[in-house]
Amino acid sequence: MFFQKQVDLADFLWLIEAMISRLRWQNLTFRIQTWLIIAGTLSSVILGLGWFSYQRQYKAILQESHRRLDHLSLVSGSTLDTTYLEFLIPQEENTASRYYRRHFEQQERLLGFDAFFLFDDQARLYCPTDSTVTPALLRLNFREVTRLKPGQAFLSQPFRSANGNWYLWGFYRLNKMYWLGLQENVRQLARLDQLPFIFGGAALLGIVLAMLLGWFIAGQVSRPLKKMLALLDSGGKAWPPGTWSAPEWQKLSRAIGEYSAAIARQKQEREELLAQIAHEIRNPLGGIELLAGLIAEQQPVESKSHHFAQTIAADVRRLKTQLSQFLEYSQPLQIESEECNLPELFSGLQPFLSPALQGRQIGFQTAFQVKHIRFTRDHLQQIVLNLLLNSIQALDSAGEIRISSAEQDGLIKLVVEDNGPGIPEALAGNLFEPFISGRRGGTGLGLAVCRRLAEGNRAKLELTSVKPALFTLTIDRNHE
Repeated sequence: MFFQKQVDLADFLWLIEAMISRLRWQNLTFRIQTWLIIAGTLSSVILGLGWFSYQRQYKAILQESHRRLDHLSLVSGSTLDTTYLEFLIPQEENTASRYYRRHFEQQERLLGFDAFFLFDDQARLYCPTDSTVTPALLRLNFREVTRLKPGQAFLSQPFRSANGNWYLWGFYRLNKMYWLGLQENVRQLARLDQLPFIFGGAALLGIVLAMLLGWFIAGQVSRPLKKMLALLDSGGKAWPPGTWSAPEWQKLSRAIGEYSAAIARQKQEREELLAQIAHEIRNPLGGIELLAGLIAEQQPVESKSHHFAQTIAADVRRLKTQLSQFLEYSQPLQIESEECNLPELFSGLQPFLSPALQGRQIGFQTAFQVKHIRFTRDHLQQIVLNLLLNSIQALDSAGEIRISSAEQDGLIKLVVEDNGPGIPEALAGNLFEPFISGRRGGTGLGLAVCRRLAEGNRAKLELTSVKPALFTLTIDRNHE
């Protein structure tokens, strides 16, 4: 029952951690997505309204100008005296041309038009009252004009002349050979040219305001996720200020608090259970080790009994070591940072390394650029000793181990490497997980304990190379 609860609570703890990590990322992406959607929508609406207003104003001005020009074209053409048209001579001034010119000038003053002109079926101009009227412009609409029947009118599309003004032309067919032309300066269209800049500025300002408003709304929408993150981070204890008093939030807070308390109780129960197991097992193991040693001393060295007794004693010592590692991994850390001298610490580890080095041709190289660091001494000794023993076991009978220290950008790096076969790629990703071991007979707790000790001292232990095997303990000088 205890182990089932342990698995369930461990799964729940992993689920909570994954949820917090995922919610943090989703909260950020959700806020950005919401902001982009709102800002994009408002910007599109602003630009759409601006373009719609411009088009509506443009069409209204054009329709009014067309209506007026069409009406006056019909009136002017139907009332024009066509008796003297046959006396007109292209590009020559005579009595007929002077008559029509005076008539057109009167019409300009009376009706407010910019120009009147006559032309024939060869697109030759007669009596133009403005220099902007040219045969080239006339030919742009000549095909449509020639299709008119006498008494019919036609209006051109607005165009901009070389002087920058907008004009509309109206045409009225007088007879089989001649047409009357009217030119109106559509000054409203010239003013309308400025509207895109006005609307563009207003749209740009609107887009900026839409982005600010979208960011604010996105923050309001994503605020519940922030509150949930705060609630999860606190284990259901810290109720975020301003949090809704909805029953769902209260239930979530109670559930997280209950599970957090259950996890704490489970951890305490596990520690008490392991301590009890250690107490119950250590005494018999100590007795077995003592008796095996006595038997070995009383038997001849060459006898099988002596060999069996030594094997029993060695296995008992191994069991006691594993039991100590289990206890060490589960017990709370006691952090007491102090000044540690790395060369002295390495020298102090030689007695512990000697048994593992017997019968092996293994050399050590040291390069301590940084000789003093602040760390819990026992923890640092255990980390370095475990890494060195792992390297010795990986080298088998011969090789070289290098231990060095250096500092860069406020980070002290203590490195242990060897020239052995390296670490399998399949094992590298889970090497620091409990009960993962690449050595036959290993407990899989050595590196897990080392990483826990490193993190307890605000340091980081990681595998930085698999071949050759290279472990790096990184200590932030600012956190020493």
